[in-house]
Amino acid sequence: MSTPPNPQDESEASRNARLYRPAAYASLRQGHDSGSPLQLDTTATATAYHAAVIALLVSLAVALAVPLNDSARGRGFVHVVGSRSVTGVADGPVERVLLPVGQAVVAGDAVVAQYSADQRSELDRITREFEMLWVRVLRDPLDVDARQGLSVTLPALRRAEAALAERTARSPISGTLSAIRVSEGTHVLKGETLFEVTPAEAPVEIVGVFPAAYRAHASVGSVARFWVDGADSNVSMQISYVQPDATGPTEMARLLGPVAKGVTFGEGMTFVLKGSLDRTTFLSDGRSRPFFSGMAGDVDLTLGKRPLIFLLVPSLRRLVYR
Repeated sequence: MSTPPNPQDESEASRNARLYRPAAYASLRQGHDSGSPLQLDTTATATAYHAAVIALLVSLAVALAVPLNDSARGRGFVHVVGSRSVTGVADGPVERVLLPVGQAVVAGDAVVAQYSADQRSELDRITREFEMLWVRVLRDPLDVDARQGLSVTLPALRRAEAALAERTARSPISGTLSAIRVSEGTHVLKGETLFEVTPAEAPVEIVGVFPAAYRAHASVGSVARFWVDGADSNVSMQISYVQPDATGPTEMARLLGPVAKGVTFGEGMTFVLKGSLDRTTFLSDGRSRPFFSGMAGDVDLTLGKRPLIFLLVPSLRRLVYR
């Protein structure tokens, strides 16, 4: 009597028949070797493997043979040659800002008025005294006391007028009001910058600060590129000056002065280079905009051509050139 087929065996056989070649599976169950039971096509695998090896070899050859420009990046600051800064003559708050940034001005135009209650009060007092003495002289030209009083009051009046006028900062040159450093109500100290004026068509230079490690790569006459912060374009600059020695952060801040006002330099040694631009405007959002003193950005200094692999893995240079 034959044993009935086991449903579990049939189910397993059915699954295996779908997974393997039927002839190979039947031969394997009978104990014969008829080759690999899986229906695998290795052509695509071999092709992909060879393509990957070729791509790797080509990439390695490109990395070793193709040179690219290596560059160093530093910070740059715009300095418009001939621009003038006007500072406050006394401590006190700003009463009014009389003109907006970008306004064309001529020498002598009033721009910022500092609060001057004491000076105005003194001027009013001396003016009233002068007017009273003048009325007495008009009434009696022989009034000796009134004439003597005028001789003393008139110089005091002139001094009071000059003291009040000093509280109003005026443009020293004709040009464009390029920056206003204060606002109404701001308390300023004597000597603090109030505003800046840029002459028309003044040349523009960039003052760049770089780590001392790149000093040997900078030379007069070479070309760098300046990227204005917030702009989508860059301009070419020709280097006209390179500082001979590196400088510490405190000395660097003193050296740059108002060009880099408010900038904090790190603890490392740095050096300065300067470059001139052949234009006074730059592109931002498709519009031409003027350079103003105090603008900042990045300066890219070309160091020379290096194999691509040295740029991707800088530590390899030490292994190769040691």
